[in-house]
Amino acid sequence: QAARLASLGQSIGAAIAQTGIPSFAAKAAEDQLRHLGRRRLDKLYDWVLQLNMDLRGNSVLPPRTLFESFLLKLARKNPAA
Repeated sequence: QAARLASLGQSIGAAIAQTGIPSFAAKAAEDQLRHLGRRRLDKLYDWVLQLNMDLRGNSVLPPRTLFESFLLKLARKNPAA
């Protein structure tokens, strides 16, 4: 949710505060969001929704394959690749 708010123009710090992430975890969450970058953050929400639908029967692939594909999307520098 913080990623979605940040992609809509909120600062990362404000987005994290608004989502209710505990203060002890806010710095780590902010570091992670900065590491992912804007391009991946813009796609993150859609990727999570697609993973959820696929795990609930929208795909014939095994769950492990679905999770690995999701992680590869996160790891790539260019989300369109």
